[in-house]
Amino acid sequence: MIMGAILEPTPEMGPFTCEARGESFCLGCHRDYLAVTPDRVWSIPASQVPALFAAFDQIRAFPAYAADLQAGGDVPAHNIEMRDQHVHVEGLGHAYLGDASTQDWPYRTVEVLYRHVQTLQDAITSAVAGTPTP
Repeated sequence: MIMGAILEPTPEMGPFTCEARGESFCLGCHRDYLAVTPDRVWSIPASQVPALFAAFDQIRAFPAYAADLQAGGDVPAHNIEMRDQHVHVEGLGHAYLGDASTQDWPYRTVEVLYRHVQTLQDAITSAVAGTPTP
């Protein structure tokens, strides 16, 4: 069993941080760069996509990433689109809203399964390029 770890952010990751776990990781960021909605859609400014992809690179180096890929699994229905200079993600990643006691916290978190990282990166790349995802 692989235990979780809070990973040291690289400079390329900009505002993002990663907390790696057994089969998923939590992507964290200040709410200025990571927004979440009650319907579990999350978004980042398009200008932060390179930093997000650097966070994905960090996760790919974590031992549990490869182990989870070997386990396999389905990819849920999802929609990723560009709107108002932001990438909006629905269906890949669980956006944590917290509750009334945490609503004013400046930090937001999205949990992503390792097996969804490449699909998510490909779909974000397509959305930013203006290419529809399959």
